[in-house]
Amino acid sequence: MRALGIPIRFYDQFDIHDSPGKIKSIGDIQIKYNNTFDIHDEAGSFKSIGDLKIKYYNTFDIHDPRGKVKSVGDVLVKYYNTFDITSRFGDIKDISGNSRALSVTGGRGNGSQIPASERYSPNN
Repeated sequence: MRALGIPIRFYDQFDIHDSPGKIKSIGDIQIKYNNTFDIHDEAGSFKSIGDLKIKYYNTFDIHDPRGKVKSVGDVLVKYYNTFDITSRFGDIKDISGNSRALSVTGGRGNGSQIPASERYSPNN
């Protein structure tokens, strides 16, 4: 498995949506999600607002229910989460999860789609 190279910085805007549309706002990060989070600042301290750990750094580790990991940053994303990530440049990344696996789709800076070979599937 390899990093997808999706840049996420601590000053980027994050919109995390659930079906009820609840919202949490923490600094520059807007969170619309039903679950809870741990938000880590650059100094290493953190604010607990749920069961998802979000660091203010550039990468993610995404886990499926069988413990497999897809690396797209320093953030551990629960497999059942679905959310959109919008960078400060307006590029939108979509990361969706369900009980089987995670897929990573959406625009890159050049407008191209992430190739199917780089998308996460249960067979990876």
